[in-house]
Amino acid sequence: MKKRIYLIALPLLLAACTPNENPGTSNAVPSSKDETVYRESFTDILDAITYLKEQKNYTLDVRISRDGSLMEEFDINYTRDGYYFGIKNGEYGYKAISEGVFAYEIYGKEIYFSELLEDDGVKYTDLWSSGLITSFADWSLSAVEAKKSDTIRAKDSRLAMMEMTGFDSNYYSLLETASAGLTNDGNFYFTYDMDIESYSYTVKASVLMVGGSITEKVDEAMNKGKTYFVPNANQKKARELFRGDNFTHIYYDENDNEAAWEKFHPEYYSLTVDSTYNSTHQDSPLIAASYVKIDNKYVPAAKRVLRGIYYCTIRGNAVSLMVGPNGEGYNNVPDMVSFLNYPKLLKLWNCFEYAVEEKTPISGYEVTYSFSRSDLAEDAANNFGLSTVLQNAGTTASNVLVSFKDLNKSSAKVSFRIIAANGQFQDFVFTDFGTTHEGALDNLLTTFLDPSEAPTA
Repeated sequence: MKKRIYLIALPLLLAACTPNENPGTSNAVPSSKDETVYRESFTDILDAITYLKEQKNYTLDVRISRDGSLMEEFDINYTRDGYYFGIKNGEYGYKAISEGVFAYEIYGKEIYFSELLEDDGVKYTDLWSSGLITSFADWSLSAVEAKKSDTIRAKDSRLAMMEMTGFDSNYYSLLETASAGLTNDGNFYFTYDMDIESYSYTVKASVLMVGGSITEKVDEAMNKGKTYFVPNANQKKARELFRGDNFTHIYYDENDNEAAWEKFHPEYYSLTVDSTYNSTHQDSPLIAASYVKIDNKYVPAAKRVLRGIYYCTIRGNAVSLMVGPNGEGYNNVPDMVSFLNYPKLLKLWNCFEYAVEEKTPISGYEVTYSFSRSDLAEDAANNFGLSTVLQNAGTTASNVLVSFKDLNKSSAKVSFRIIAANGQFQDFVFTDFGTTHEGALDNLLTTFLDPSEAPTA
């Protein structure tokens, strides 16, 4: 689980879900306020950047103006074992301890700690090599001269400026100017300008001091015994079930009868509909559809090597692929999971520290967790294709309930209830974990050949 806090420009400086509180033991790391020599001034920008690239303890004061008026001012603290980003409506960051690295968020009067962060199952052991933060270490010395001020031309330095101060690098094309300089007292700063949606933004970040930076609130919480979040057995098992990318989503009609079945598989996807459902629901029919992933395979039916996601139709055991005149498919990237936004991509899997266990589970389930954060509810609505429906109804997702049953059995079932701000809700029920398949598509996969096996003319 890699949990990086990404920031966006509009609305400005919104944090992705950072992680809550959990029992367990952890060794609090003492503040690194005395880890380096204090330094407050520099002789020129080359001196400043060269020095700052090697440091792991400093504080930035960031000021963001829009059309000449100050809009936001906040601090960013870098330490050897911690990172703090302190905007007005949300404080968050990362902390390294002996067991690894976790994210944290200060939300209202509460501070939430995440699980230990990992990438492809490997836990991070060091904050500064994790790729989780952007710092002066990411700047380039290319084209930097020993001047009191100058334009910053290197792209990597300009991207680092944006990411350090909370603007997503996707806005790079909107960057107008970027420069760095020294104040009369020799303090280093950098600044850049952007035009976004008819507004002119100016961002200025000043190095207040090298040395002496701390992550005060997270250190205080840890000294009081708070530690990183550890999910319980149910939460871990449910997450593990969806990581297999193989399960069935059952559609129910208004009478709780099974109406359709979405079959998710690492290599394909198929939606089949009960033969009587559409005849009785002509105003809201469900359309059968199937897709298959083909990654550089020779397909005899197409007589060529194909790569991508291909739409197909199934009639009995016969499958017909829809292939463009040049071999193109519905999507040219052979990644079924991302193409259809499989449930394992839900943000809430990495945010169980925000979940509250309901006193009474939803009927038919053993336990129910409530996620009342609107960003997690909206992400779930988007994953399950509800966003447009809610928007058309003039509402948004406000809560998501996740319920579990028989997680350690072949009859395992997981339900997601998306609740809208107007009180309406829709359930999404998943089962058949690890056993879902579509015979016609299974047979189709066996016909694919490696390009070296393709028949020659």
